[in-house]
Amino acid sequence: MKIFLNLILLFVVGNGNCQVPKQSTVTINTFTKVPDDLTGAGECFYLSQVDKKKGNLICTNDYMTALIYLNGKPIRLKTTPTKDIKGKAIYTCEKYNLIISKGPFKQVGDENYTMKATLTLEYNSKVVWTKNVLGEGGD
Repeated sequence: MKIFLNLILLFVVGNGNCQVPKQSTVTINTFTKVPDDLTGAGECFYLSQVDKKKGNLICTNDYMTALIYLNGKPIRLKTTPTKDIKGKAIYTCEKYNLIISKGPFKQVGDENYTMKATLTLEYNSKVVWTKNVLGEGGD
């Protein structure tokens, strides 16, 4: 009987040490201040209509450079025109990829539009964060 109880105890204690460690948390923060070099033509993305009214951005871009705040720090990601294919733009910075899947679009005036989009952040080609957002853009 003691052997049986020891085996159970060994199994329970052994399983407790085999837990997969938790991954570090990735947080994408909202922000309100956009650097001067990213103002003008481009796109802005918001988590909700409330954030849009308050001017709380989750991402902005000037079509060539995207800005997000990752764990409270500003991160600039770059793209090339060939990486904007069929409503999907891919921005990169070191080991990060930001994929913006855009659409459907709604034209607002001559040069502006609104849209729904999905932002996906990858680290080493592994998805670490994704969110459906609201967007607007134009010249």
